[in-house]
Amino acid sequence: MPQSIVVENIADHPGEATYVVGEGETLYYLAYGQINGEKRVSIQLTGRGAEAYLYGALFGTSSNGSLTTLQDHRAPDTKSDLLVRSVLGTHAFFNYHGSICIARDAQRSNAYQRNENILLSRTARVETKPELEILANDVRCTHGATVGKLDEESLFYLRSRGLTRPEAAHLMLQGFLAHVVSLIPDTIKGEEINDQLQQELNQVIS
Repeated sequence: MPQSIVVENIADHPGEATYVVGEGETLYYLAYGQINGEKRVSIQLTGRGAEAYLYGALFGTSSNGSLTTLQDHRAPDTKSDLLVRSVLGTHAFFNYHGSICIARDAQRSNAYQRNENILLSRTARVETKPELEILANDVRCTHGATVGKLDEESLFYLRSRGLTRPEAAHLMLQGFLAHVVSLIPDTIKGEEINDQLQQELNQVIS
């Protein structure tokens, strides 16, 4: 089964990108890094059995940015899965707009979409907007979104083990984003991205 992996630093690759996934093909897409500007990603599942996995591990401090995704099911027995996580500090603003479209002929499609966000300051903001357009009648399609703060009980537990509050927060946020990165089947690239995110998270927490 043909498989492709696309990894993009969202700050270095703004604009629009479209990927076509044909019969029996699988695409893994990961956007990571500093939220800045606009990014639009469209995934078209055009062949039977096509699969696409879209992931985002994003953070922001004082920047504004948006991510728009489209999971476009055009063929039967297709699957798409999306998980976008963001960490927002200071005056960061993140706008996420995710759409799932399932055509009339795309029976037995399976689509999932989830956006999770952590706000580290009172001035950080996020807007998340999921949209569904389902024309087929034999599908499985779900979506969800969360916006919250770091869990105080978990922070207290880590601090009771000798960590400072910034160290505990850094560890929790690192794990929050690292989980997304671990979902791509490229261990070496994933380690490189996690190392970069670990360093850049310092400026978000401070």
